[in-house]
Amino acid sequence: MINYRRGFIKKLLAGGAVASAAAPMLAQADDKQKIRLRMQTYWGKEVGDIFKVLASNVKVASEGSLRIKVYEGGSIVPDSEMLDAVSKGTLDMCESYAGYWPGKVDLAIIESGMAGAWTNVDEANYIFENSLKPLLAEAYAEHNIHHLGLAFGGQYDLLTKTPVKSLSDLKNMKIRATPTVAKILQKFDIPTVFMPASELYVGLSTGTIDGVIYGGPIEYTGMKLFEVAKHYTRLNMIDPGFTDSILINKDKWEKINGMRLRRLIRKFLNWPSQTVPIDYITG
Repeated sequence: MINYRRGFIKKLLAGGAVASAAAPMLAQADDKQKIRLRMQTYWGKEVGDIFKVLASNVKVASEGSLRIKVYEGGSIVPDSEMLDAVSKGTLDMCESYAGYWPGKVDLAIIESGMAGAWTNVDEANYIFENSLKPLLAEAYAEHNIHHLGLAFGGQYDLLTKTPVKSLSDLKNMKIRATPTVAKILQKFDIPTVFMPASELYVGLSTGTIDGVIYGGPIEYTGMKLFEVAKHYTRLNMIDPGFTDSILINKDKWEKINGMRLRRLIRKFLNWPSQTVPIDYITG
């Protein structure tokens, strides 16, 4: 399988030199504007270095005019409350998963990756670019949020402490799932609970939960969940398995007057245009 986020990350890391070379031009038009943005992601320490590089590249490319401070999941607000936090300005930005708030944004279930909606990244891109993009902009604008872009994930499968050979096995387990996925599992009488990513390791190791649906081999390896849950089950619900969104407070976005700074933000954060498929790392 392929992981599109990892492709974005590799290109982001490689793009720093190019961005740095363009810095004088970017900074000239906006040298009077100093923008400081606080951005929370739902990821934990496993991707901390990646976001440090992102922040560094943005700072260099803008000659200090634009700085983004990235916080790990749950650092400022719970992951499921990032939508409200960006809307109110508690956070300037977030990297989010719309499956956390299907009751607040009417397109959230489709945006996050509705089971069966697409079978490959080309289909997903086509749907977003030709249908959903303007609808998402309108839906988030109602919450005082500007929708900056999307990132397609890879596999979205099940990791459990004991083997799963049939649906009946899951009926005796408590599975961590987002509200979107929980609706599907509940149709099969499978117990679900929501738990933020930062608590999954402890939840599995203490028996609070018996399994998680959070990502694929990269996520489960990076978060060391394989240490406490050894059994991986492919679900084949959708591929790419999930979609992340980059959101920014609308008032903050409108205050960024310089179009060069706006283009710089989009260059680093509008993920679909940056993605390059590469092989999954397994193990």
